[in-house]
Amino acid sequence: MRRTRKTVGVTFAVIAVAWGLMAVLPGSPQDVAPHWRADRDGMPRVIAHQGGNQERPGQTNLAFEHAHEIGVGAYVPSLRELFETYPGMLMLIEIKDDGERGALAAEVLRDLIREFGREDLTVVASFNTSPLRHFRSLSDGRVPTSGSMDEVVRFYVAHILGLNALNRAMPFQVFNLPVSFDVGPLTLDLTSRRLRRDIARRGMAVHYWTINRDDEMIELIEMGVDGIITDRPSRLQELIAEY
Repeated sequence: MRRTRKTVGVTFAVIAVAWGLMAVLPGSPQDVAPHWRADRDGMPRVIAHQGGNQERPGQTNLAFEHAHEIGVGAYVPSLRELFETYPGMLMLIEIKDDGERGALAAEVLRDLIREFGREDLTVVASFNTSPLRHFRSLSDGRVPTSGSMDEVVRFYVAHILGLNALNRAMPFQVFNLPVSFDVGPLTLDLTSRRLRRDIARRGMAVHYWTINRDDEMIELIEMGVDGIITDRPSRLQELIAEY
């Protein structure tokens, strides 16, 4: 019995030490390019969802032309013509499919990004982990990606538990998040200062979607987030200009 108690005591001591070390160890920086983070004045980047579909018809050349004219990035559903027309525009591109179609999309996307030399101008996103893993392996980590839902959940759980060491080697550089997320009867605040601080400490960027109300835009601007995805890019620019 004494030996059992001693073994249990040693085990708990080891767990406590490991827990403490993980809680204080800093995460390794991801060093995402500065144009994916807030600007020098601390203002968020404006990211036009589908080209800004409350200002122009979404996912049309007219919408992307408008986004280009006002100088914001676009959340892009198609590629070659847009790459050719707007070679310097920052683009956040989401792979919608999973499985074989997702893998094929990742391969086509990798080839087009390489062809147009857009490695530093593009962030690749997906809710699904499989196409992102495939894309990362194809691109050798040269193109920044956002976290899939599973990857973000793993990061968040470790963050809540204070196990920072578990988040030291994340395979992505950008968080694309809603402002909140419901888990049963609980509503998680994904804009909390502690979460944003832990993300920033790793050199990663955090963008919030899809923000169309003035009050939500203003709140995120005042928080100093890195990017805001919106259907109303012109309005967001107006609000940013007031600060």
